[in-house]
This record gives sequence, C-alpha cells and structure tokens, in this order.
Amino acid sequence: MGLEINQKHQFYFEEHNVKLDFFIFKNNHPRLLVSQLERNFKTSFNEWLNLPDKQKVADFKSVCYFDQYGYKTCGDYFNDFIIDVDQQQYCSYMLAHQYIGEHNEKLHSETLDFYKQIRKFHKF
Repeated sequence: MGLEINQKHQFYFEEHNVKLDFFIFKNNHPRLLVSQLERNFKTSFNEWLNLPDKQKVADFKSVCYFDQYGYKTCGDYFNDFIIDVDQQQYCSYMLAHQYIGEHNEKLHSETLDFYKQIRKFHKF
C-alpha cells in the first residue's frame, strides 16, 4: 500500500541540532525514519510503542486516520504504523508526533508547524 516515496522534506531544529526527514509516500502518508527519531531521544521508538498506554494511542490514531491514506480498515492502518522500505524503518507521522511530544515539547510544536506547512504547500 503506497510504499513508494513521493516527496522528502528536511526539518532542522537549530536549538537542539535535530534533523528529521519527512517522507510523503504515494498514498500521501507522512512518515519519519525511526533511526533519526531514536538518535534524538533516549527511548527506542519500538520500546515506547510497546508500552501499554501507547497501544491505546495507536488504536485511537488508527481509527482517526486510516481512511485519509487509502486504508480499508483501521486494522490495516494500525499494521502499517511502522513499515520497512529498503532496509529502513519508517513510522507514521501520527505516532512519531506523539513520541516526539513526550520527549520534547518545543520540538513537538515545531514539527507540527513544519508538517502543517508541508500540507498547505502541497495540498494533499
């Protein structure tokens, strides 16, 4: 389902020297590289996602967003929160945004503003 990258945008947060690439896949699904996220925070993304309360967050986000990206069910979207493409793990921005927010509130706000600019500019 839409595993080809359509666009790439680079975000840089000078205050913390954080670089994140935003990838927009063919189905307009925004994703970030898990390895870039983990370089900036102490908790691995997969460990964070496997915490019991994060499963509830993932369930909620899958219900909210699955149809926007062409998935037939929220379960299909849930199963694609983290995908492997060319030996790289990409996670859905919808979950990455939560992960970022729990580690750095300012970065959370800045990445959200960046994502909104991308959406506005490309109108997807």
